[in-house]
Order: sequence, then C-alpha cells, then structure tokens
Amino acid sequence: MSASDSVPNHFVDISLKPEFTGILGFSASELEAYFGDRFDEALASLKEQGGIAKNADRESPRREILNWYGGYNWLGEEQILNPYSVSRFFEEN
Repeated sequence: MSASDSVPNHFVDISLKPEFTGILGFSASELEAYFGDRFDEALASLKEQGGIAKNADRESPRREILNWYGGYNWLGEEQILNPYSVSRFFEEN
C-alpha cells in the first residue's frame, strides 16, 4: 500500500463553511448579472404560453425562477439556485 492509497480518506466537509455557500449554483444577484438579457425573452415566451399574466413585469420571470426552483442554502442565508434548473428554464422558457 502506498501513501497515495489513503488520500481519499481525508475529505473536508465544506458544507457549513461560509466561504463555500454559493459554490454550487447561482444567487439571485448572479441571475441578473449572468442572465439579465434573457429575462425579456423569457417574459415574452411565458406570456405567449400563458405561463404568466399578460400584464407581468420584467421582474416576474426572476420571481418565477425563485418560486419554481426553490434553491437551497447551507447556512440559512442567501438562496442558491441549481445551475441546471436555471439553464433549463432559459432554454425552455
């Protein structure tokens, strides 16, 4: 047995460390920063499909993402959204 055989036995639990709370997804502020230009497109598509009220404003798709995809938070602070769910929302509108 070599020294490298025991390396996987030395994991560090980062789940409760504040510096890693947003490591696996998008925060609400990152949604706007990275996908801001896609909200108008999503809004138009949702209105057309009847998935959102005709008089909905530009903020509505962001609220819908937060509502439908819930997200998670490790420390009870900022909500983090699954990157796969967010990208599928914009892909499928």
